[in-house]
Amino acid sequence: MGGGTNSDQNKSVTSIIMPDIDPTKNWAYPVNVPRVRAFLDTIAVTEGTTGPKGYYRQYTGSHFSSFKDHPRELKCANSNSKELCSDAAGRYQFLSTSWDRFAPMVKANNFSPTYQDLVAIELIRDKNALKDIEEGRIEEAFKKLHMVWPSFGETEIDVELIMPKLVGTYEQKLSLYQVKSQKLEVTPD
Repeated sequence: MGGGTNSDQNKSVTSIIMPDIDPTKNWAYPVNVPRVRAFLDTIAVTEGTTGPKGYYRQYTGSHFSSFKDHPRELKCANSNSKELCSDAAGRYQFLSTSWDRFAPMVKANNFSPTYQDLVAIELIRDKNALKDIEEGRIEEAFKKLHMVWPSFGETEIDVELIMPKLVGTYEQKLSLYQVKSQKLEVTPD
């Protein structure tokens, strides 16, 4: 959303492991759906906000200290000889204007990880990409969402160029959740 900085640039995008999340606890539909969870994880990889501290990350890689509200703190960094400033924050690098628009839709009363996940899903739904994700049309979802998350590519051509990396990351994340779901379905005799 706001163009997070990726501190893991020297690592392969697909090698980053997300925090362990039990899909049977504390996650409302559609957050607990493996395809949606894997897509959210892919956003975090591309935004450079992986791991539990990703929910605290601000543009430039700094961190805020309270989930009371979006931090609304303008941070600036040099990129391609230009100074870029943004108040992007959280795992999905929400701009405060996007947060203010979508947070009421999920009745968010703070900027906690649960609400960050739910607001990200509302952004995805707003761009008509949630059904694509749920039905496995991942490339279509990436194309619809590149204007929301420039880390998917800033133009349609960019998205196509990095699509194999995006899809590879998504598939790796999805396989982790499918294994967990299968383990949960196994019942002892």
